[in-house]
Amino acid sequence: MLVTVFIGLFGALIGGAASIGAVWIQSHYQTKRERLRLVMDVAVEDHKSSIELAKQSGRQFSAPPVTLYLHYHLELIKVLEKGALTPEDLREITSKNKELNKAIETLQDVD
Repeated sequence: MLVTVFIGLFGALIGGAASIGAVWIQSHYQTKRERLRLVMDVAVEDHKSSIELAKQSGRQFSAPPVTLYLHYHLELIKVLEKGALTPEDLREITSKNKELNKAIETLQDVD
């Protein structure tokens, strides 16, 4: 009888741990999806705002693709999640964005 009680408790512990693990994993991926959705929304709005500001100023403006805005904001949120944002972080993100822009322009020239 004592063995049955221990087996029952052990089974309950395993079931509880599995349930908690499943909830944690689900929460982790849901948070990640929501973060990506937020970053995408911000990037699209930033892209639209840049175009609108250029139109209002009357300047000739060739808007970079929205993927550059997405990359910028995604990298920015990663840095912010780790801690304080520094000027060096911004320089690094901007540098990566410039490299990405050059690659995009190179690919567009191939077409």
